[in-house]
Amino acid sequence: MVTERGGLYIGHVAPATREYTKALALRDGWKDAFSALTAKGVPTYIFSSGYGDVVAQALIQAGSMAGATLPQNVRIISNFFRTAPDGTVTYTPLAP
Repeated sequence: MVTERGGLYIGHVAPATREYTKALALRDGWKDAFSALTAKGVPTYIFSSGYGDVVAQALIQAGSMAGATLPQNVRIISNFFRTAPDGTVTYTPLAP
């Protein structure tokens, strides 16, 4: 696992995601749907078994969202990277 071996910084997530954003199979009309939900303030939850940091970056980059952040109504339920103060992604094993 890359987090166990080190060398991954949270700042690397956005550029790595950008490389693959065009290959994502997002449904047609998703940007319009997100815009409508945001305009009405409808709470929108995204569940992912992957890393939430990557999901957020994919949505931000594919949707060209203002301010490089997700809208206030969007929440991602997923695993997220833990980082050290220097931005290094850390690994914390689960207790047995």
